[in-house]
Amino acid sequence: MSNYVFCTVSAAPLRSDPSHRSEMVTQMLFAEAAEILEEKAGWILVRNTDDNYSGWADAKQMFKITREEYEAMAADYTAFCNEPIFKVNNETTAEDFNICLGSPLPGYSRGGFSIGPFRYNYNGRVSYMSTGYNNTKLLKTAIGLINTPYLWGGRTLMGIDCSGFVQIVFKVNGINLLRDAWQQALQGSTVSFLTECEPGDVAFFENEEGKIIHTGILDGEGQIIHASGQVRIDRIDHEGIYNTHENRYTHKLRLIKRM
Repeated sequence: MSNYVFCTVSAAPLRSDPSHRSEMVTQMLFAEAAEILEEKAGWILVRNTDDNYSGWADAKQMFKITREEYEAMAADYTAFCNEPIFKVNNETTAEDFNICLGSPLPGYSRGGFSIGPFRYNYNGRVSYMSTGYNNTKLLKTAIGLINTPYLWGGRTLMGIDCSGFVQIVFKVNGINLLRDAWQQALQGSTVSFLTECEPGDVAFFENEEGKIIHTGILDGEGQIIHASGQVRIDRIDHEGIYNTHENRYTHKLRLIKRM
């Protein structure tokens, strides 16, 4: 029996419990692979290879693969879709469908890639995993998502949450981050003062109990791009995010990281 799957739809919800009525905790993008932890009445509990995040997926939105195919995919997570939404053709089944920004393209070469028994054609822009990023390109990616609606657990142009926004922006610019804001706050190196920030640094914000609950990307000019209601640009200072429409501080600054 196979203990591995990959996502066959544009974005599959992962839920806290095996039910369509359950909270969506995150999404798996097309071609992201995962390990099966448990199976239950048409649902599978999976752990995403990309960020080790777990949740219940509808088994119909996944395709089982062998351990060898899974390991080959995991080793080839170096190319990613760098289009907001792009049509892909499954050459094997002669079907067209859309994939989202950040979807991996395992073993991508000359306009195509393969997963298990399937061959896909893709002629859009491609980004590659690296050990660093270009500040200008990263901010261009972030600004390209302006006005994307906020969606708890979301990771796409159709809806995204604060940490999903940061994760996807960095992913298509060559840096793999974890899923939740508090996890991302453990990565990178600390920037001591806001005045020392560079474009692309990531700010984290806390609640009254001191727990990190929000994050966003700094533009280096006293502003932050973040998902709050929608992906938007607001002012930031040493106290936190200042929303000029509401005339108040909405998030308390905790720390800044350079990824």
